[in-house]
Amino acid sequence: MRTNTTVVTGRPSKPIGGERDVMTGSTPQLEDVVLTSFTDATAFHGELGLSLGAWKLKVMAILARCRKDPQDVAAAGFAERLHNRDLYLATCCAERLDSAWRRFESLYQRYIRELVRCLARNPLQASDVGDALMVDLFLPDRSGHSRIASYDGRSSLATWLHVIVTHRVANERTRKWNAVERPGDMPDVADHTAVGELEADLRAQRYGQAVDDSLRRACQALSTRESRMLLWRYQRGLLLEEIAGLLSIHPSTVCRQLERLTEKLRNDVVTTLTRTYGVPETVIDDCFQDVLESRSGSVSLFRLLGDTLRGDEDETASAQTQLRLA
Repeated sequence: MRTNTTVVTGRPSKPIGGERDVMTGSTPQLEDVVLTSFTDATAFHGELGLSLGAWKLKVMAILARCRKDPQDVAAAGFAERLHNRDLYLATCCAERLDSAWRRFESLYQRYIRELVRCLARNPLQASDVGDALMVDLFLPDRSGHSRIASYDGRSSLATWLHVIVTHRVANERTRKWNAVERPGDMPDVADHTAVGELEADLRAQRYGQAVDDSLRRACQALSTRESRMLLWRYQRGLLLEEIAGLLSIHPSTVCRQLERLTEKLRNDVVTTLTRTYGVPETVIDDCFQDVLESRSGSVSLFRLLGDTLRGDEDETASAQTQLRLA
């Protein structure tokens, strides 16, 4: 039986942190980026109840986590490159604001269900995992914060959700699935703890160049069409139907081709890492995880894919606009 997954927080959409609008120890450039990103995000999503002061605190916390000095002029560029619209929405959701969760569900509930349906082995598993995930994102983790609060804007929210859904479905596949059993305690969303960041930094120092070169080779081996499909799906968050419309093929064909593409990309990278650089197979999965979660020191897979499509953005955006207007 399907359940209603609408999250009811019981909290009004009033500004959070309104008395904390002072931003100290930062450059004028950073303050300008924070204000501009806040204005853009509120214009895009609407007023969801988060104050400028709370937004500043969130940005400053991410800078601290990523070891960026707010007094360094480079911090402004880092903050500007964050997916600030997605970060604003996730931050509002972490504050348990009703309007934010309604906005999140309107934008991502269908995407989550479609992604789970594509990855799961059967409709029952897809239904249970997809519905439970919406509630699980709202619930607090061991630190007492809503699990969606761990999103830090360094990748798109669609990409972050894709990683989480992939983990959840994989975890369910290890269970003895039957018509009676339901998912028990869902595992926590990965916390970017100090230990995890330290391990990621060590891997980046030791294997970063090898991973960068292996991903670059694998991305260069993709055709323009293949690179577009991966970016449309996992960076821009397009639905299968939207990609199918752009390519004039059936959505099920898109799903199968994406599965083959991700498998091909992974196999090419693993082959280069093991044969060319001698990276132990026991380390490769952790290196992949660092890339997927955009951890400090890791290479950006989407940047590498985008490098193969220079000058293609305007054509893609125009085609997408025409599709949605049709």
